[in-house]
Amino acid sequence: MSNNNTIKDFGARLMNGAHKIVLTVSRGRLLSKPFGMPVVELHTIGRSSGMPRSCHLTTPVRERDWIVLVASKGGDDRNPDWYKNPRESRTSPDRPAGVP
Repeated sequence: MSNNNTIKDFGARLMNGAHKIVLTVSRGRLLSKPFGMPVVELHTIGRSSGMPRSCHLTTPVRERDWIVLVASKGGDDRNPDWYKNPRESRTSPDRPAGVP
């Protein structure tokens, strides 16, 4: 992994962690709809580690019975870390982020 990718990955993790803290502390009142898109918290099981993982994702399209999640790593040409996990385990973004 190049030094540039290490910096990008650290920045993405830092941003996701900060977003999680703000959502939790504000109980979903702040940053729950960035750019007008609702946020969900996706829970997965790590495909290699077997450990529970979670991340916050925006949902550009939501309908009654389905939610579209975009596997984007902020414009990077690599997939985000969570992308392969749902294929290995049953997951669902079952609640809006920040809602206990």
